[in-house]
Amino acid sequence: MSQNSVTSPKTNKSINFSHAQSEPDMQKALSDSSGRKRPRVATSPNIKHAAKPLTEEFLQTIRREIREVMSIEISKSIKSSITEELGDLKEAMSLIRKLETSVQFLSDEFDQIKNELQEYKSTNQRILKENELLKHSVSDLSIRVNLLEQNTRQQNIEINGVPENKSENLINTVMQLGKAVSSAIKENCIISAVRVRKLDPQSTSPRAIIVKTNSASTRDEILASVMNYNKKHPDNKLNSHILGYGGAKKPVYVSEHLSPLNKQIHAAARKAARIKEYKYVWVRDGRILVRKNDGIQAKQVRSLEAVELL
Repeated sequence: MSQNSVTSPKTNKSINFSHAQSEPDMQKALSDSSGRKRPRVATSPNIKHAAKPLTEEFLQTIRREIREVMSIEISKSIKSSITEELGDLKEAMSLIRKLETSVQFLSDEFDQIKNELQEYKSTNQRILKENELLKHSVSDLSIRVNLLEQNTRQQNIEINGVPENKSENLINTVMQLGKAVSSAIKENCIISAVRVRKLDPQSTSPRAIIVKTNSASTRDEILASVMNYNKKHPDNKLNSHILGYGGAKKPVYVSEHLSPLNKQIHAAARKAARIKEYKYVWVRDGRILVRKNDGIQAKQVRSLEAVELL
């Protein structure tokens, strides 16, 4: 007879028992291990252990119950999924509505900016047109003012290069110039003679002398006499020594008294003539004229813009 041991969970003691050949032996072993005798479980000799056969009705019932359970679970799962999806869809719809509101706001702002821009564009075009008209008006007025200024100088001559002297008598200087160039001017033909300030304060040249004569013909007679003298004396043109001044010999220039704008045009024309090889640049009756070569018709330069077109 073989023996085995089992540990009791209550007493934590090992119980030894053997495979008894009879029920009294088993009862004895259990009685010995616990100290008391366990009651005997009665068994009915009428219990049958044969399995009950499965009928088709029973199988259908099982299938039906399984289908019902599965249907319920699937329904719950689908409902839960739909609920979650609907929640996400609601959030998405809410976000879309906010985006629609934002897009509509931006669209309205864009339309407003577009309308304002169109208004500014129209205003700008109108201003540009007005500006062009104003430019033409200003240019026209500048030309008229220049003509008026030049007309007020039509009896004047301008003398440059005469040395300055504190005790000088400019009318006597003009009379001396007339004698030097063989001009038949008289003292009563000279209304006034004054020096004017320099355009460039840093210049070391003497200030110009503006002589106002009694008429434009007197002016022209003096200018013609100076021109003839210089042609006859190309090696000793009009200078300070001829007028009786000592020191270094300085050239003396006699010309028409030009307006400030005409002086600018004259200076620019002379500069352009040197670059573009124009042979002649001169002034007549307040007009600046240029000629490239002999035999070619002279051109009048009316503005600084015209100088660039030479």
